[in-house]
Amino acid sequence: MRPRLLSPTALLCGAFTFALLFVQAGVARAVVPHLIDLFQTAPRLAMLGFLALVTFPATATFVAHRFGSRFLDHFASVAGRGRIIDSVWAGALVWMVTYTTSILTRILFLVINPPKPEPDTLSLGSEVMSMLAQLSPANTISIFAALWLFVSSVLFEIEQRSRARS
Repeated sequence: MRPRLLSPTALLCGAFTFALLFVQAGVARAVVPHLIDLFQTAPRLAMLGFLALVTFPATATFVAHRFGSRFLDHFASVAGRGRIIDSVWAGALVWMVTYTTSILTRILFLVINPPKPEPDTLSLGSEVMSMLAQLSPANTISIFAALWLFVSSVLFEIEQRSRARS
């Protein structure tokens, strides 16, 4: 029997993380122009807004994990249940997987579909806008989305297998 490549749990975690990234992209589209304007008058407050935006996946996962595990604890008697460190780890893991996957997927996508060699093609602003555009509802079912889901699921599978061995 061949070992499976990805477990259903890893695929589910990858899909959850992609959904968080999709929500984060929508929030970014709405908030970033205001943060850029705010930067002119209150740079520290604007940077705090960017920090909140960047840590959104970790914060959302922490809250969901914390309340979800407390809700499930009412139906099961498990020793050591409801430890806050587990929710912190869940948030940190999703945060790390989100950004690692985004970087790796973007590089893989550029291998598949390299940009034309124009001077402004590789600027940071155009890359960020390109990534946000690829997460629009019209493009969610694409090569980029499939690569993103696959890479994040592989990272979650690696984490699950490493925990199982320790």
